[in-house]
Formats: sequence, structure tokens, C-alpha cells
Amino acid sequence: LGTRLTVLVAVIDARTFYDEWESAAKLPRSMRQAAVDDERAHLHDKRRCEVLAENVESADVIIQSHANAVDADELEAMGAMICELNPTAVLLQDTGDVLVGKKLLHALLRSRE
Repeated sequence: LGTRLTVLVAVIDARTFYDEWESAAKLPRSMRQAAVDDERAHLHDKRRCEVLAENVESADVIIQSHANAVDADELEAMGAMICELNPTAVLLQDTGDVLVGKKLLHALLRSRE
């Protein structure tokens, strides 16, 4: 009970992943402005794709949300791309089933072994 897990979980929307990845756009103005006031927000001046890459590369666990909304080939290619960016992360696909919580807990415990 005295153990504390420190794990970074990134949630990636499978429906918009490629659009965000290919986007040259900056973060929305409200996010950039909020980040200016927060010294921890080192990505405030980056493009969306750079922030996405940083999140994927830094995460211990990556959840592809809305995985059931994209076709299997696209999901597989996306997973391969994510694993290339971060080969040590645990990759989970959320399809709306109840088991994703159990899978996440298992992944969190496994990532700390």
C-alpha cells in the first residue's frame, strides 16, 4: 500500500491522429497563452505535431482512444508508428469496452516492474 506509481499516460485520439501529426498549425491561442504563464509548459511555442510527438515519446502508456472508429489497417499503421517513436511504451486501444480500465491498471503495474 505504500507504493506510489509514477507513470505518464498519453491518450491519443485515433480519429484525428494523422490530421494532428501532419498539421503545421500552432496550438490554439488559449493554450499558448495559458502556457506562457506556466513555467512547466515548455511546449507552448511548438506546432501541434511537435507536441504530439513529445507526448508519444515521453509516455509510459499510450491509449489510442476511439480505436473502433478507424479501420483496422489504419489502426495497425498508427500503432506501428507510435511504437517506432516509443518502443518501450505500453500501447492500449480503447474501443469502449469495460476491460480497458483493467488493461490500463495491468499496463501501469507492468511498466513499473
